[in-house]
Amino acid sequence: MSKIKLQTYNQSQHGISIDQIIPSARVITTRLIENGFQAYIVGGAVRDLLLGMHPKDFDIATNATPEEIKYLFKRDCRIIGRRFRLAHVYHNREMYEVATFRGHTAQDQRVVKQGHIVSDNTFGTIEQDAIRRDFTCNALYFDIENANILDYCNGVEDIKNAKLEFIGDDTKRIIEDPIRMIRAIRFQTKLDLRLSIETRQAVIKQHKTLANVSMARLFDELIKLFHSGYAFKSFDLMQELLLFQYIFPQVSKSLNSNNENIEFIHNALRSTDKRIALNKSVTPIFLFACFLWPIIVRKVNHYTANGTNHYDAVNNAANEVFQLTRQKLVIPKMIQAGMRHIWILQNRFQRTRGKKVYYTLEHHRFRAAYDFLLLRHGESEEVKRLGEWWTHIQTLSDSEQKEIIFSKQKSKSAEGKVCYLALGSNIGDTQENIKAAIQHISELHNVKLMKVARLYLTKAWGKTDQDDFVNTVIKVSTTLKPKTLLTKVQEIETEMGRVEAEKWGPRLIDIDILLYSNNVVNQPHLTIPHPHMTKRSFVLAPLNEISPNLVIPKAGNISKYIDKKEQDKEIIAII
Repeated sequence: MSKIKLQTYNQSQHGISIDQIIPSARVITTRLIENGFQAYIVGGAVRDLLLGMHPKDFDIATNATPEEIKYLFKRDCRIIGRRFRLAHVYHNREMYEVATFRGHTAQDQRVVKQGHIVSDNTFGTIEQDAIRRDFTCNALYFDIENANILDYCNGVEDIKNAKLEFIGDDTKRIIEDPIRMIRAIRFQTKLDLRLSIETRQAVIKQHKTLANVSMARLFDELIKLFHSGYAFKSFDLMQELLLFQYIFPQVSKSLNSNNENIEFIHNALRSTDKRIALNKSVTPIFLFACFLWPIIVRKVNHYTANGTNHYDAVNNAANEVFQLTRQKLVIPKMIQAGMRHIWILQNRFQRTRGKKVYYTLEHHRFRAAYDFLLLRHGESEEVKRLGEWWTHIQTLSDSEQKEIIFSKQKSKSAEGKVCYLALGSNIGDTQENIKAAIQHISELHNVKLMKVARLYLTKAWGKTDQDDFVNTVIKVSTTLKPKTLLTKVQEIETEMGRVEAEKWGPRLIDIDILLYSNNVVNQPHLTIPHPHMTKRSFVLAPLNEISPNLVIPKAGNISKYIDKKEQDKEIIAII
């Protein structure tokens, strides 16, 4: 846009009152004018007022240089910026951005690499400044002396027609500063101004030029985008224009392959928009933790399947994921630390008894991690139940919390059927795997841990080319039905990282229901008593240890199946 045409709109035409300009901005602008400079309220504030919105910022444009602004406002002014120097002026404890009109002459003072402006401190006239702005709707100047709007790029008409237009050639303006693509999405979703088909195509074609943007600047712009109150719409538009796929390629792959991941991200975005609408606080820690969660889950499962404990698995996964994102985006260390806490606390939420519950409640990231847990409700019934438990515990008094957390029994109703469960592991830190599984079982609602046998080392039952197993048997009391109990222990297996494996092959953790009181159960995928228990010394030995007089339904007393001589050859008590 080499030729421009000034259009002036008076107050009767645009309807904006000078009183709508925040007093401090009027004071700064008036002081510049009184000292012989041109000065206007510019850009987004004028645009938002025309749209009937309340501007968040009131920026000022002037022909005074940064040094002249500094001289005028003394200690109330600070000059910032390298790419383009401007002044921050403070009034009534608020900061206002005062920028000198930008020019387009003196090419030797404007550093451009591959079309991208990396340094630009050329000052100019108001006309030159107007055509240097990104969108027509931002090239508007409000004159507080007479309440006129000066429009050099047809911005008022574009706003009336709900059009979001670049000033000049789309491709050239994007290449000059690729961050304008992110700003375009923010303006469309927040202001309901529409990009043309041609501009959308230009963004899609040039989306990889984001590589020319400072990663720190890109991160800041993404925060503005997703904290604008329209995160959900912005996310969909980012995907449509290929920008999200470019910035988060690994996340994008996980979303394409799993609808549950998409729903999780959508819920997180809706939650953020809702909080902003209610004037509640938001943090990039939460939203970026949500974005990267699908990759974290996959990597944590990989680590735990290979024997890494859950805490180390989350830390290792986080390190890997942060390294991956660093290829396109730098997440500040402080933000990373907060995200890591949210992910680690997801496992801590499984502990609903003992003093560690208080540690979780008092953790400085509890609120964000708790909101994160609630978003995960679609993962499983167990996650949904945990969300309900942690919601309930926060409503109780200190004495009521203490009664639930430290009671010796889960509840009176937990005095139910006596059951025996067999546990085995031969991958990773096998003893720790067994102990962790027992801990998880003991924390189930309506389950009370009664006895635990010693750990036994035994040869694998199936394939011979695998490590020895560590086994034990525990005795519990429960009011859960057999099928429900099976579902719960299978969820624990999955949570700890067990994956589908061949029959009688290696296991990170294996939990079987041996007996359920005197009941005989024949259901799909569940047979009680366990059909092979009387043939397996590694089950019989620990079972006999904790209940030597046990009678197995339809099989008789356990003692007749115990062959001490043969048993000693097959298993060794290790603890």
